[in-house]
Amino acid sequence: MDLQRIRRVPALALLICTALAVLAGSCDGGGAGGERWAEGSVHGDWRVIFDGGGFTGRAPGGQIRIDTPAPASAAETHAGLIVSIGSTGEPDLRLRLRTLRQTRAVPNVWEVAWVVWHYTGPQNFYYLLLKPNGWELGKADPAFRGAQRFLATGPGPFPVGRWYEVRVRQSGPRMTAWVDGRRTVDYTDTEQPYRRGAVGLYAEDAVADFTAVTLGGHALRD
Repeated sequence: MDLQRIRRVPALALLICTALAVLAGSCDGGGAGGERWAEGSVHGDWRVIFDGGGFTGRAPGGQIRIDTPAPASAAETHAGLIVSIGSTGEPDLRLRLRTLRQTRAVPNVWEVAWVVWHYTGPQNFYYLLLKPNGWELGKADPAFRGAQRFLATGPGPFPVGRWYEVRVRQSGPRMTAWVDGRRTVDYTDTEQPYRRGAVGLYAEDAVADFTAVTLGGHALRD
């Protein structure tokens, strides 16, 4: 699994797409009054890792937005990622997020807003997805086939277009997550758990908004 150029196939493996798939196309998802952030730039507590050829930055309403171009074919994907400039050992991350829309003509369920933590590189991190058909907790890990482990899943639904309040906390190898105040995930990683890294916001073939992001009770500035 590589956050920069990822593509799932029915067997749930991930293949690296071509650079053209990431760079092709452009969009201005910020709209009038939005502030576009360049790849590699730092804004407050955030650094833009990549924007997938689309818009990553502050939307007119003040929220952080990742807006990727619509893929031109089934073999193409576009993704945006920003991560905190600091790292943490035992995160207590809170935020509001929504997938405003999915950009693929026939969307895949994972093409939504992602919450990322313990990020140390595009193949090393944990993630949580709220998909239309349920939630997914996973781990990018090059030691496994496809560089990805599916740790736990559960029922939904989590419809596109709605705001969700999400909290993710990790203590040692144990990860707990709440959605709209309800504990949804409780999982302990027993295979070389990640202990430290950045938190991040990611979207793939989707328009995603993130706001009210706090870490350990402190707001992350943008």
